[in-house]
Amino acid sequence: SAPNTNWASVASSADGTKLVAIVQGGFIYSSTNSGASWMQTSAPSANWVSVASSADGNKLTAVVSYGYIYSSTNSGATWTQTSAPYDDWSAVACSADGNTLVAGIWTGGIFASRDSGVTWTQSGPSALWYSFASSADGTHLVGAAIPDGPWQSLIYASADSGSTWKQ
Repeated sequence: SAPNTNWASVASSADGTKLVAIVQGGFIYSSTNSGASWMQTSAPSANWVSVASSADGNKLTAVVSYGYIYSSTNSGATWTQTSAPYDDWSAVACSADGNTLVAGIWTGGIFASRDSGVTWTQSGPSALWYSFASSADGTHLVGAAIPDGPWQSLIYASADSGSTWKQ
């Protein structure tokens, strides 16, 4: 029952029952029955580019290109703008419990949160970030970037929940 539209990213709970999908230049949709039916959430229409889900599907985080980062603690029923700054966000990932988050700015830095997006700390080099992944406990993070600077690697990793990064 999902509409035919400009889908940008999708995320799933560990068991696959709770899904969230974002529309670039549109809305966020959620499903609680493995995609059999979809509902538009209360998130505003925006240029959504990436979404992440906790293992239980309750905590969700979505980023907007030339906008803000939004989070939900109730499987997408309601969304709240986080304290992250307005920027050209490009990618987001989260730990299994949804507490540790990492998000990147296209042609910018990396921001990390250890409190489900309440506060954010800038870390990591400036790059063209386009993808992130997190270990289940949020300790190990990895980011992929397109080369646009003096670094030699396209992959950066953090072993301390995003405090420091190295190639």
